[in-house]
Amino acid sequence: MIDIDHFKNVNDTYGHSTGDIVLQSLARTLLKTAREQDIVARTGGEEFSILLPEAKKDKAKIFAERIREIVSESEMGTKEIEIQITISIGVAEICPNEDKDDIYNRADSALYRAKSAGRNRVEVA
Repeated sequence: MIDIDHFKNVNDTYGHSTGDIVLQSLARTLLKTAREQDIVARTGGEEFSILLPEAKKDKAKIFAERIREIVSESEMGTKEIEIQITISIGVAEICPNEDKDDIYNRADSALYRAKSAGRNRVEVA
């Protein structure tokens, strides 16, 4: 699970239309970084999820760190307004006999740990 840090500030400072452009820029970055078999989805306001089929927790964390770095080093926005954002990420590996709510809740908890620990971080469930 991926969440843009302090996204409300982007909307409040630059307006919702610029916020939408930032969301679109992030989505393009996630899609470019993901493998062909990965599934990238926007799951909420400024929240995205990436499913990494057959990736174990250690590989998923490496992938998440790479995305976090790429985003923090990129400028997003418009030609007139370049905005730097950071993201927090929660990583969870599907466990045997686990349903979609369980994996979602564990990834969400890891995401909130990343936010609580200072943002612009990856935490693993």
